[in-house]
Amino acid sequence: LGTCCRATPRWPDAERRDPAPVRTPGAMARTATPTETEEDVVVTAEHIFIQALMSRGYMPETKAKALYKAAARIDDDSGFDAFWGDIHKRLDPVGLGIRRIYFKGDKTTYLGVVNLHNDDHSQLATHLTEQQIAYARALFEEIKDSEEQALTAIDCLNLKLRQPDGTQPAEGEEPGLTQIVADMSGGDKEFVLNHLVGEGWLYSEGGQVSFGPRAQLELHAMLET
Repeated sequence: LGTCCRATPRWPDAERRDPAPVRTPGAMARTATPTETEEDVVVTAEHIFIQALMSRGYMPETKAKALYKAAARIDDDSGFDAFWGDIHKRLDPVGLGIRRIYFKGDKTTYLGVVNLHNDDHSQLATHLTEQQIAYARALFEEIKDSEEQALTAIDCLNLKLRQPDGTQPAEGEEPGLTQIVADMSGGDKEFVLNHLVGEGWLYSEGGQVSFGPRAQLELHAMLET
């Protein structure tokens, strides 16, 4: 998608020229350096936008629009949908895309970069141990299977699933997911729960824990089954 940072040429006073105006789709005129083309402007803006969005995972649409205007150095966001729509199409060959959802919990629209062909819990690996990821997965399944797709915070912390027959794994056999969760301490579960809420995977309000905006963006297929 091009380079993120481009140095502005230093022009001698005798050769200094007025910058030429360049227009980006749906945008007001912006100032370009003498060596920039319109394609340079768009590619640089796209690179800045996608890198920022990927580093954050997701963001409110209002912030995404502000990022778009800052990246393109414009003051009009009427071309925003076409802008991120083009990026979405360009990401498709590598199995990625941009998804937009409206989250009822805080009545906010969000955008995020998502894996289109591997809609699972792989993104949870950041900063979490194998045991903590196991708890997060079990928690997601429990919330998904609940009648209201929500659990109380106490139920989340008291989640103590075991293998269906109640037995321990045989010697040399890896412990099942449910056994790993059962062996977690309350403090570790609380840490993971707070982490998932803070990262937007879960949403907590009024003592109830449900799926957050990031889960709706990245676990789209799982939540619809």
